[in-house]
Amino acid sequence: MPEPRKRPLLPLPTPTKGRAGVRVNLTLTPELCAQLDRIERHTGTGRATLLREMIEANLATFVTMGDALDLAADKKLDAFSVLSRTLDELQDQAGQMSLEMKRTRRRAMRQKKVTSQ
Repeated sequence: MPEPRKRPLLPLPTPTKGRAGVRVNLTLTPELCAQLDRIERHTGTGRATLLREMIEANLATFVTMGDALDLAADKKLDAFSVLSRTLDELQDQAGQMSLEMKRTRRRAMRQKKVTSQ
């Protein structure tokens, strides 16, 4: 029997905590929804919050992409430079995240080893 939903079928209004937002409706693939639901099961964070936080965490990337697209629309070759720099920064961030995950895993493995002895 499937697990009951934790949230109502119709979204309830939630307080904006001092900030007004713009509501955006999205259509997601079933696979994406399944992954968001999987994360929710572990974190208790709903789909909309997960997506908003991921987008907010990458706001600088969106700004840079917008800048590059503005340059491209004006037929300026600087657009390639801006996009290239953005991709380099994203690659650096991904590398840092990967290192942090490896460190966290090693710490957890050491802790597990200590507690199992």
